[in-house]
Amino acid sequence: MLSRRVFQRQSTPSQRYWYEQKMALKMWKTAADRGIVPSMPHDQRRAQRRPIAVEEMANLLRTEKSRRWRYFLNETCGQEEVWVIFDADQRLFSWCDEKNSLDLVPVWPRVEFAELFLKRGQKATPIPMVDVIDGVFPVLVEEGFQLAIFPLPDVEFEILAPIGLSDEWENHWMAYLKSHNA
Repeated sequence: MLSRRVFQRQSTPSQRYWYEQKMALKMWKTAADRGIVPSMPHDQRRAQRRPIAVEEMANLLRTEKSRRWRYFLNETCGQEEVWVIFDADQRLFSWCDEKNSLDLVPVWPRVEFAELFLKRGQKATPIPMVDVIDGVFPVLVEEGFQLAIFPLPDVEFEILAPIGLSDEWENHWMAYLKSHNA
C-alpha cells in the first residue's frame, strides 16, 4: 500500500478525497474498537433495533425537512448503514428530477421509509456505510448522480452530492466522538 504522502502526490483530487474519507471511517472504527463508540455486526444491530412506531412514522412524514435531515444523520450514523432500492435486475433505483435536471439516487435511514417507494419487483436493501463510501459513492460521482436524502411521497427532501453526504457523516461522527471524549 502506498504511504499517504506518496498517494497524495500520485493521485487525482477525487481519489485523494475518497482516501481521506476512508481514513475518517478507519478512525471511527478504531474508536469503536476501543469502546468509545458501540460497534457490532449489521445483522445483529438490525435485529436489536425496535420497529418504528406508527405514530413516530406519521410524525416524520409530516415534519419539516430539517428535522427529517437530523433524524437521517442520527439513524444512518447510529446504524452505520443506509437503505436503497434495487430493481429485479439488481440495478440501483434512481430517477431524473425534471425540475432541477438532476439524476437522483434515493437513500433512507430505515427500511420502513424505503418501502413506501417500492414497486413490483423492487427490493429495499441496506448497504453498510463502509461499502457506500468505498464503492457506491465514487461510482455515483463518476456517473454524475446526486442523492435524494430521505425522500417521502409528496414531501420536500434534501438533495446532496455524495461528497456532501460523506462530509456530513464525518462531521456528525466527529461531534459524537468529541462529546463522548469530553
